[in-house]
Amino acid sequence: MNGDILVPDLSPAELVALAKEKIDFTHLDSNFDTWNFCRYHSSEGQPVRSLEVRGKRYEVLVWDASRFCITQDVREHFKDLGADGNTAAFIAWTAETKPRGRYACIPSDDALLFRGADGRLCTPCFYIGSKGRQLFLVDVECVWTEGWMHVAFRAVSS
Repeated sequence: MNGDILVPDLSPAELVALAKEKIDFTHLDSNFDTWNFCRYHSSEGQPVRSLEVRGKRYEVLVWDASRFCITQDVREHFKDLGADGNTAAFIAWTAETKPRGRYACIPSDDALLFRGADGRLCTPCFYIGSKGRQLFLVDVECVWTEGWMHVAFRAVSS
């Protein structure tokens, strides 16, 4: 299921709208309507600088850990391959490929994660299966169980 994906030249809100159109979600976390996942954020949640991803092509790397693991295991696995979690590329990839199963995309920099009102850092996840089509956020402090696939991206063009 590897390959590549072009992140459209769209704002985060437009990218989520495109995914809604292509996937017809049965559940879409409402935080995706307001989260600017193309910006780094301070620990207080304030935008710091932009992540330039629009219009870029990325190689897609998918890893099935086939075991229980923690977020740091996932980050180290992809770091060794020169890849990283990228929410914009993840949403573009899920909208384009509509993969069946459970997928998580974890950026290595906490400043690119969603910060909930309670301060928890969350990462985007995607699911298509017998229980519907979902785009949602999961606390990065969780333990990833068997069955989760992890996705990261490596830039191949600007």
